[in-house]
Amino acid sequence: VLECWGPALPSSVTIFVFAARSAALRSRSTLRKAMASAMADKSVALTLGAQDLLSMFGVELGYSEKQLEQNAFQILLYQSFAVVVIVLWSLFSDWQFSSVITLSSAVQVLAYMMLWIQIRKTSSVAGISKNMLLLQVFSVVARLSSTCFYNGYLPTDRSGQHLYQALDLLCLGLVMSLLWAVSFAHKHTYDAQSDSCHMWWMPLAAAAIAFLVHPSLNNSTIGDMYWTTALWLESFSMVPQIWMMSRKRLHGSLSHHFVAATFVARVLVAAFWFHVYPELKLRTQSWNYPGYGVVAAYGLQMLVVSDFMYFYLCKASNGSAYTMGGSEPIVL
Repeated sequence: VLECWGPALPSSVTIFVFAARSAALRSRSTLRKAMASAMADKSVALTLGAQDLLSMFGVELGYSEKQLEQNAFQILLYQSFAVVVIVLWSLFSDWQFSSVITLSSAVQVLAYMMLWIQIRKTSSVAGISKNMLLLQVFSVVARLSSTCFYNGYLPTDRSGQHLYQALDLLCLGLVMSLLWAVSFAHKHTYDAQSDSCHMWWMPLAAAAIAFLVHPSLNNSTIGDMYWTTALWLESFSMVPQIWMMSRKRLHGSLSHHFVAATFVARVLVAAFWFHVYPELKLRTQSWNYPGYGVVAAYGLQMLVVSDFMYFYLCKASNGSAYTMGGSEPIVL
């Protein structure tokens, strides 16, 4: 209206329209904040009720109301995630053991969502490894190149038809958003000097291992290599982050929620493949080389994420000042 009729309107009318628009925007923003605050208060009250219920059975969590209020948004996100998982699993899953893979992808999405929220709150990417994010992008793209065109490594229940791929696509979008924040939006807070782990050999090593040893569930060499490459890239992806944490005294934006959720996601998917790896044995071979390769990859993942968790917990217990193994940073 102002573009079309602005020149013909009296200045007082124009000022009134602008004032009304600004008031509407402020009112909308205030309403959103009030709704978010009310939802957070409900979430804290629900958590306190659950804590009291657990205490009746002898389980004492010991969180005060003040502590819960300080983490109200994260609690609300966890509760929302639990509700969404229950709904999605009721609609798209048969609750078979293979759906653990899909659940692992969902938890990984939650991990990157927590990290994304932390960056939005702090406007800082300090402590986050760009190399880790690049390896995650390569890993998810390689896995999608397998799961979108072949079904050998998909969950056997309904969650493997579309939900599993959709979660990987969502994860890819979140990682790309984080990569944009590190590379452009908050580049001034990124510590490139500490993120000095050379990672470009890792995709080459993953592709070489996948070429030499890979399962054959896709009945396609290319499809099987894509999946195995993604597996080894995922195993290597946390190494740059551990390298950065060992050389840096401050966590920055590396949320402990991200650390914990990543650990849980890797444990879930590793538990599944540790259980089913004997089925990867080829009939023409006396040794289960593909199965042992998958076990080795997930064993490396468990070692890396355990170190990741340990390093972070050590930093958290010692406060922001921290060096690994003495006065000098550890060289991994």
